[in-house]
Amino acid sequence: STSAAAGTPLARHALAQVPALFALATALRARGVFHLHAACLVLAGERTVLVPALAGSGKSTLATALVAAGAEYLGDDTVFACRRDGAIRLLALPREFHLAPASARAVGLEHQLEGDHRTMAGKGRLDAGAAFPGRFRWEAPAPAHLLLPRITREPETHLSPAGPAEALGTLLESSALVATRGLPGGEGHLPLLGALDEL
Repeated sequence: STSAAAGTPLARHALAQVPALFALATALRARGVFHLHAACLVLAGERTVLVPALAGSGKSTLATALVAAGAEYLGDDTVFACRRDGAIRLLALPREFHLAPASARAVGLEHQLEGDHRTMAGKGRLDAGAAFPGRFRWEAPAPAHLLLPRITREPETHLSPAGPAEALGTLLESSALVATRGLPGGEGHLPLLGALDEL
């Protein structure tokens, strides 16, 4: 049951993180730093890849596969976006990765998944710092690419272009507080998401 799941130590830890993240996102918004529910990777040549998506869309699986293939990372779930000297920058919030056992097996990391810690969605915790030493980045330049993952029943992965409306819609869904009125910093939030969509 949901109440039983919420009673586990990891579930209580996860539930405690939600208000803390909300408070952090609210405080940073007042300073022009905006939350994105997204993974962020840096490929060779300082090419940043931003993966905004809702939970369960394959964001962490895609991010882990890219890091396993050599990319650096800011995170698989949470990043912040801001402008610095007029340029968009992406900032990390260090957190462990969370992967389904099948995803961990697909990238050869099943032995590093912490089996005694499961989220309410059944994902295990992965210490990304231990799995990928030296690959963490505190910040990255504006994204060169936006990837919008979607899980389907097809046996193979396909890459197809997304239109600007779909990309902006996903950024809006992924950015906490964008529709909240009355909190400081809101005037810069939507324009920054629009700028990310135009890159």
